[in-house]
Amino acid sequence: PPLTPSSHPLLFIPPPTPPTHAHRHTMAEFRTTLSLLFGFLSAFFVIAILQAVGGLVFPVDVADWEDAAAVAEVMKDIPTMALVSVLVSYSIGLIAAGYVSAFFYGSANSQSPLLLGIIYTFFGFMNLTFIPHPTWFAIVSSAVYIPSRYRSPEMLPSLSAQSPSLATYFL
Repeated sequence: PPLTPSSHPLLFIPPPTPPTHAHRHTMAEFRTTLSLLFGFLSAFFVIAILQAVGGLVFPVDVADWEDAAAVAEVMKDIPTMALVSVLVSYSIGLIAAGYVSAFFYGSANSQSPLLLGIIYTFFGFMNLTFIPHPTWFAIVSSAVYIPSRYRSPEMLPSLSAQSPSLATYFL
């Protein structure tokens, strides 16, 4: 006789169950993690690329980055436009990260851009602590992180609260 699920216990396959609250919670955590990860990485790479280009346009010659006195001396003489290019790289990188994080979350209503703004604000303060900058740069750069990050997904018209997350394609 043919084997059927009812005739043999090893062939029993339970029927699929609908997603539970725990599954929905796990999916939301996955989307948040993906959006934070890819948003952070996109900002990092955009800022690095733009600052590399800025370094070609405004070269800075520091023999030893470990020597605090040498770095402070170079930072006194750095052109204003070089520092403006750094601010522009921060702003463009953070706006790109806001788009990417909202895209991976699947909604412009995500809190991921704000969290990334807070993370990059922390790194910006660390940068200002370890490398001496002019006062105007410290004030302006501190004000760039969260606004650039928080408002960028709202400027992207294709992301609405109903659009699917890219994370849904991974599961």
